[in-house]
Amino acid sequence: MPVWRRVSTVIDGACGGITRGAVSLAASTRALLPLGSLSQTGNVAGNPAHRGAVSVGNTDGHVARELAVRLISVASRPVGKTRLARAIRASPTPYKAEVGSGPRMRPGWLSADVRWNSRLYLDVASEWPIPNDPVSHVYADNVIEHLGLNANRTLFAQAVRVLIPGGRMRLVIPDVGRLARFYVDGGRDAEQHLANARTHGYTAEHLVDLLRIVFQDAGNHIGYLWDYSSLSSELRDAGFAEVVRCEIGRSSDPDFRALEARSDEPESPITLVVEASKPQRGEPT
Repeated sequence: MPVWRRVSTVIDGACGGITRGAVSLAASTRALLPLGSLSQTGNVAGNPAHRGAVSVGNTDGHVARELAVRLISVASRPVGKTRLARAIRASPTPYKAEVGSGPRMRPGWLSADVRWNSRLYLDVASEWPIPNDPVSHVYADNVIEHLGLNANRTLFAQAVRVLIPGGRMRLVIPDVGRLARFYVDGGRDAEQHLANARTHGYTAEHLVDLLRIVFQDAGNHIGYLWDYSSLSSELRDAGFAEVVRCEIGRSSDPDFRALEARSDEPESPITLVVEASKPQRGEPT
């Protein structure tokens, strides 16, 4: 077994599955892909400036960088957990929580992630270290499509638990239903979407590129795919009451307005935005 793979295996054990729900780049680079190609997922894949930047010749360097990031993530995790615990204790209730936020610290929110560059650490696929009912809002922008179905069910159940009665959660994800209609129907909307993608540096010459950009370049093939029907069904099964579809940047709740970071990107026409509320006490689900 190559040294780089043995190192990756050891780190995987030490990390306790830090790359849960995804195939680690270190393990997949040579084992899963044909020679002459390299899979890039996550932020790197979604950024046209980085696509194609890694070649077979510098694969080892890329793997080393990935392993270094994972080691940093493990080293920073206890600090991030401690910071989250302190932030929770210091925050007057009810407070707002953003999950999967990356390095962004949104004013007025507790913003947490599993990534090394997030100040607060929270693994949304396990039990949240938050008491019952202190949270008024939960927000996740392009997060749940990177998690498997069971991990998402854990996220939904935890969100219901920590929200105050009447509290709301807003989810932003790629909409497989809209994307499929663009691809099948073609026409002006599809052409405009392709043209918009080209202005952002994507290769978008054929209808199939509508699918490729979302599921390959943006790395959304890793987790679960959602449309409104599947997501609303899962949210209701988790205990949410009202489930409504919204437009990007718009909401009946002022705290949820103008939050989306990708409103002008190629993904926006095929984005699904859903808000769900926890029932008031005594209200049937």
